[in-house]
Amino acid sequence: MTIQNKHSEILDTFVDILYPVIILFGIYIIFRGNDLPGGGFQGGAVLAAIFMIRYLVDSETTINTRVLKTLEKLFFILLLVLASFAITVPMTGCTMITKQLYLIIMNIFIGIKVCCGISIIFFKFALIESR
Repeated sequence: MTIQNKHSEILDTFVDILYPVIILFGIYIIFRGNDLPGGGFQGGAVLAAIFMIRYLVDSETTINTRVLKTLEKLFFILLLVLASFAITVPMTGCTMITKQLYLIIMNIFIGIKVCCGISIIFFKFALIESR
């Protein structure tokens, strides 16, 4: 018994409509992570769902994992640089706005890194499964 891979216009249209909602929800989680539960990791996982959904709807979609790996490494280095900068510079004279800005930037960096990492893991598993 063979299963045919048919392209569905309904699913494709639905995913195109769902994309902005998922992106906005992921960004909302990242930006509100310093005040509410959530943050960079959870928001990054939601943003990675975009790549997963696109692949599951249309398995012929190709994603360049080298770009994702490069972005993940870049944002890991940026995380280390920003964290080491925050440790070396005393935060005693900082205002509440400065601390909030620092947390938001850290959440953004973590979110992008997690999005890239989870997407890479998903596509590696998908590549192994498709063999």
